[in-house]
Amino acid sequence: MEKYLTIILLLGVLAGYGQQDGVGIGTSNVDASAILEVSATNKGVLLPRVNDVTSDIASPKDGLIAYDIRTQQLHIFAGSWTPLSPMPQGAIIMWTGITPPEGWALCDGRYYNPLDNTDAGTISSSRTVQTPDLRGRFIVGYDERVADYDTTGRTGGLEEVSLSINEMPAHSHNVSGTTSTAGSHTHTVNDPGHTHRIRGYKADGSDDKLKRGNSKNGADLESKSSTTGISIRSAGNHSHSFNVTSGSSGGGDAHENRPPYYTLAYIMKL
Repeated sequence: MEKYLTIILLLGVLAGYGQQDGVGIGTSNVDASAILEVSATNKGVLLPRVNDVTSDIASPKDGLIAYDIRTQQLHIFAGSWTPLSPMPQGAIIMWTGITPPEGWALCDGRYYNPLDNTDAGTISSSRTVQTPDLRGRFIVGYDERVADYDTTGRTGGLEEVSLSINEMPAHSHNVSGTTSTAGSHTHTVNDPGHTHRIRGYKADGSDDKLKRGNSKNGADLESKSSTTGISIRSAGNHSHSFNVTSGSSGGGDAHENRPPYYTLAYIMKL
């Protein structure tokens, strides 16, 4: 009997509110655009809670809302279940400020209390979520095909770099130089001497000199050719030293290794 009385009273209340074409809980002034308005200053609305909306609710209707305990998110059904929260826990976005909104934390490598993002530091019973330290870091996508990128959380790269010899492009240098003197030296000449033999006949028999007669029928002269016998002696081996100085360039400083950048903060959903 008590149950029936409660139901009758509840229907009477709803009927009274229904005259305004809307139901009010905690208020008698239901907004014209609402079919149901709940008003409270110190309480909230507790929606149905299920362990897994994808399996615990049979034949859900489009528009059905429920809280999924497994994912700790509200879900709505519209052909399939979709989280109402736009960001799952662990999602990382860029932020224009340095103070993240509630439920988010700076990616600075510290441990955070997921219920209070101002409670940060080392790991503790309340600080259970650690953000990655992305301060001063660029992000590269995970790629299982590349050894440097096949594990999330791996770091690498340099802000500045100095080139090694093998990394330098092929190039040439202009070279100028002078030779040093090797000292003075001389060459000696060797001439063992030589002779020419002359054969002839007396023209008139008056003396022992060879003459050519006026009738041009005197003696014929014949001279045999001989080599000079001259040779130049070697002055010995010697060498020249050659000092070369090539023009140098560059100072050996490391060069900028970063693309143009703009600084924003990375924040993570707790």
